[in-house]
Amino acid sequence: IFGSPRSKVEIINHIIKLENLNRRFFFMVGDSQEDFDSALAARVKFIGIMNSESDFDYSPDNVINSVSSLLEVIK
Repeated sequence: IFGSPRSKVEIINHIIKLENLNRRFFFMVGDSQEDFDSALAARVKFIGIMNSESDFDYSPDNVINSVSSLLEVIK
């Protein structure tokens, strides 16, 4: 929705500020190392989706195999 050319970190920070959110309760979902690194840089939790396209250099703390599993992780 917010897309390029802004970085993912800038977008995360913008959403947090715009919606007056607490970083402790914010998380990002993604399937790439770039997504994971962006979440770390923005100091938010990350949930990794493992699929044939995933390219994590190291494993995120929370990993799911499909978006349908997301509710189980965030409860």
